[in-house]
Amino acid sequence: MLVAINANDRLQFNMQHNVIPVARARNMALIGMKTFADGAMYTKPASWSSTPEHVVRTVGSPDLPSRPLIEYSLSTPGIQTLIVGIGQISATGGPASWSRTWRRLRSPRRGLSESDRRTIEKTTASVKEGKTNYFQLPKSELTAPREAAARQEMKDGRRLARLQWQTAYAGDEPILSYEVWRDQKKVAAVPYKPQTSKEPFLFEEVIGDRSAHVYQVKTLDAGGRSAATTEVLLPNIA
Repeated sequence: MLVAINANDRLQFNMQHNVIPVARARNMALIGMKTFADGAMYTKPASWSSTPEHVVRTVGSPDLPSRPLIEYSLSTPGIQTLIVGIGQISATGGPASWSRTWRRLRSPRRGLSESDRRTIEKTTASVKEGKTNYFQLPKSELTAPREAAARQEMKDGRRLARLQWQTAYAGDEPILSYEVWRDQKKVAAVPYKPQTSKEPFLFEEVIGDRSAHVYQVKTLDAGGRSAATTEVLLPNIA
């Protein structure tokens, strides 16, 4: 699967915490693109190309070398290779020649630490006020699980509550888990996993009474933030 991934990814509705984990869970190979934000990390306007002048013929500058940007994309878990793009091929061996570009960029390190990645992000966030990735949806904060619903049934003489929901969306940090709350008390933690089908997540528990209860599901991320659904009613059994 072809996916946009660069150091300003987390400033948008990001690929690395929403799209890429799903693709990996489906055992899909991932090809990265837009490493230089279609050239917007350098001289191109942060908009769709419409004139020949928008072609970026060279990359890299003293303030923003090209190699760390490639290393960032390649060190994103799940990315196997990149389509970097070429602005110009010169047969003369001049500064813009493909052979010189290849020697400069080949074999980047893949093992960037999280600290290294954050340092690169801090640098690119200042390029065009961080608005380089015009091809991605705008940034969204961590969301609550979607379409939460509760139902119940009697099974073997026991009251069984079933709570279901669709995936939440990550903000700029990965989702760690879902929490299930009943009547304002936490009753379970469900480890996060990518949702790879339309089948909802499901939590079940036995209720020892016949009265009404209210449930909520909360999303928790690596930044310590949470987002909760509205209360979902499980009615009493007459």
